Amino acid sequence: MSFFQRSLDHPDSVATGLLARVRNEAAALSFAPRGAVRCVGLPMFRTPMARDVGCLLDLDPSVISWICLPMVLGRRNRRHVPAFTSLANAPPRAPPTKRHLRRLDGDDNEQQF
Repeated sequence: MSFFQRSLDHPDSVATGLLARVRNEAAALSFAPRGAVRCVGLPMFRTPMARDVGCLLDLDPSVISWICLPMVLGRRNRRHVPAFTSLANAPPRAPPTKRHLRRLDGDDNEQQF
């Protein structure tokens, strides 16, 4: 289990109430621009900076989708609602070059192809 545990794995009334309260407070706020391209669900932001990050997530070609205020993370008696979670593609890897391709000859000396 990770350092933080999802409240979804261990739901409790405190976590459920906290998530509802945070989402209600964020829904009452509005920061331009209001639209979102890759946001799953309603885009809700607690600050203008969070809205700016949402815009960057929309522009990042490696991001498939993202969610605002997705869950409550908790550890012991502490709780936190992250601003986002995102699903991203792994960045493409460059093909190996001749410099990266090496083999060992009979004398265990490295030689380039």
